Amino acid sequence: MLYYFNRLLTFIIIFGGMDMEPQKKLLMIVNPRAGRSKPRGPLYDAAAALCDAGYLLRIRRTTAAGDAARIAAQEGGDYDTVVAVGGDGTLNEVISGIMLNWIVLYLTNMLLTTVKEAASPYTIVLANNNPSAVLPSLGLGALFNKNQYVGLAIPLSIVMAILIWIVLDKTRFGYELKATGFNRNAAKYCGMAEKRNVILSLVISGALAGMGAALLYLTGYEQWQCSTSSVPAMGFNGIAAAFLGGLNPLGTVLASFFIQHITAGGAYVDKSLYCAQISDLISSIIIYLCGFVLFMKHVMNSSIAKREEKAALKAKAAAEQDAANGKGGDQA
Repeated sequence: MLYYFNRLLTFIIIFGGMDMEPQKKLLMIVNPRAGRSKPRGPLYDAAAALCDAGYLLRIRRTTAAGDAARIAAQEGGDYDTVVAVGGDGTLNEVISGIMLNWIVLYLTNMLLTTVKEAASPYTIVLANNNPSAVLPSLGLGALFNKNQYVGLAIPLSIVMAILIWIVLDKTRFGYELKATGFNRNAAKYCGMAEKRNVILSLVISGALAGMGAALLYLTGYEQWQCSTSSVPAMGFNGIAAAFLGGLNPLGTVLASFFIQHITAGGAYVDKSLYCAQISDLISSIIIYLCGFVLFMKHVMNSSIAKREEKAALKAKAAAEQDAANGKGGDQA
């Protein structure tokens, strides 16, 4: 939630300074447990100095082991510089998270160079060089204005979303995965193999991400650019789709379709009137408002629960008073 709020503020700053030179973005990952006996003044002074130097600064605090690596891996690609503030453990997590991103990226570039077009940095067009590898259309393109890229990928994605929903909501294995995600320590004390569940969650999510990439490229819609030097932001779009879909696999399918329509439509707006990031801004506002709705729902439910509790206590006190009055009358 805070990520999308900060993203919204970033876009507002960008829009407000469109005529200025672009600011460099800096991500500062802070371990609040490191050096707890030392004053925080130098950290605040450093943050102020960076802002004065023209950096768009964002500070993320870690709350558990592995947070620094996760934040660096998920968000580091969107920033020009990543700064780790903490002990050796924080620095090691950040380095491992960032380096794994870049290792995989450049390994992909190296492997796909063998199937690259001679005169361009893009991989060869699959439909021209190996038509049998392209996923079949199954006649679905006729339903979408004869779109040649619509085919087997859509029903396969829907089937996988249904399978994930069944596993998460209808099986013991899925219950343990969700319990570990909500609170790893509580899952451990309940006798669950929390370390195994964390690893399995990473394996399953990685496999699903790989399947999504395969479906994207096997439709012939996209070609990989072998000179890519930054990690694609599809992971952030996945987070947005999952959040907008209510963290439900089936809702995520509809949310993905919605967000992709906004993203694709942003490429057709008049760039002389609107900033190129207008589609991301709209998506951020929608997701932020959805989060605000969930917050208001939580507040209203809490308020209703408190009122019901007070009413129950009053009813109990009234019943005890009536019982006491009736007992006194009988004795008289």
